[in-house]
Amino acid sequence: MGGSTARRVAFWSTVVGVVLVVASMVWTAAAIPALVRFPTDLDRTLTYEGVVRVHVDPTTLAPLSEPVDYPLTIERHVQSVASDSSTDRVVVDESLRLVAAGLFDTTQTNRYVMDRRSMENVADDRAYAFTDANVVDRSPAFRLTFPLSTDAETHTVYKNEIATTYEATPIAGSTSVAGLSVIEFEVDQAPVPISPAYQEALGAVVELPSAVPVATLEPLLAAQGIDLVATQTALLASLSPEDTSALLAILEAPVPIEYVEGFSGADAVEPTTGAIVEVSNVVESVGARPAPEVTAELVEILSHYPNVPLAVETSEKLQALAAEPIAVFENRFSQTEASVVDTAAQVADDRDQIDLVSDTVPGVLLALGIAGLFGGGLGLLLDRRRRRRV
Repeated sequence: MGGSTARRVAFWSTVVGVVLVVASMVWTAAAIPALVRFPTDLDRTLTYEGVVRVHVDPTTLAPLSEPVDYPLTIERHVQSVASDSSTDRVVVDESLRLVAAGLFDTTQTNRYVMDRRSMENVADDRAYAFTDANVVDRSPAFRLTFPLSTDAETHTVYKNEIATTYEATPIAGSTSVAGLSVIEFEVDQAPVPISPAYQEALGAVVELPSAVPVATLEPLLAAQGIDLVATQTALLASLSPEDTSALLAILEAPVPIEYVEGFSGADAVEPTTGAIVEVSNVVESVGARPAPEVTAELVEILSHYPNVPLAVETSEKLQALAAEPIAVFENRFSQTEASVVDTAAQVADDRDQIDLVSDTVPGVLLALGIAGLFGGGLGLLLDRRRRRRV
């Protein structure tokens, strides 16, 4: 009887071991992808503080003798829309209230549609920036979060203000924020044109003229070492009739203005979740420059007169202005310490849940399965030896 019981125990131990090993494999293949996804119940509020530094009179673009700083606070609410989400896609609404006392108090809204596993934005008519009439395609870039199991590689991120992407580059070395190990990413983007939707959103709080007379531009250009009137005078003896007409047409009509934004800053990302724990040292600089077609036409005219030193100098400075626009204003801010601590606590909970689903459960199932197989196999071996002795 004893041998029969031992064989049964060993047999069922082996069966249970096989079942647990298979369960571990099934859990890894099916349960993890089903459970580890962007949540449809996300509801977080983050806060940031800093200053808005204004360099020009926003209505005339006339330069200020000294930049003026206004205290800036930002309250950012990010919430999943469960009713519009699905197994594969999540819809996320973002609301940003920006307050600069004495300057503006405005709210911006954006909607994102993301793949719940890859965390990439997807092409979807529900996704918009600033207004629901401005549908945008952010795919396949990231925004709001980095991918699950983020690694220290460059990632492509979408920015609503410029309606295109930039590269977030990892900073070498490991660090921690509020007790969490994180990967730090930095960005340093040269000025690029802002989107029409962002310009319209800015126009709701501060006037940004789309074109200004040359006389209005003269003080701004003078600050860059550009004097169009003096250049015209220096060219009078040399200008061809065709170039005279073209130059007068430019100088007598309002000059179209292109607004651009350059930006820099850092994100601290918890790698398991891909969540951004801290945003720091952000500088968003909005600048203005004559529209590229105007600059190109002026440079072309001036290139006809290489024997006129001022024409050559003005041409070079106009091209430099295209790369370094006239500063209009800049936002400088970082996430508040309290917001970082709160975010870190929530992200730590998310990380622990992912670790439980991805590592602990399949690991325990596999370990118990291997123990069952080992115990059953050992029991059967011992029983076989016992029977041989008998």
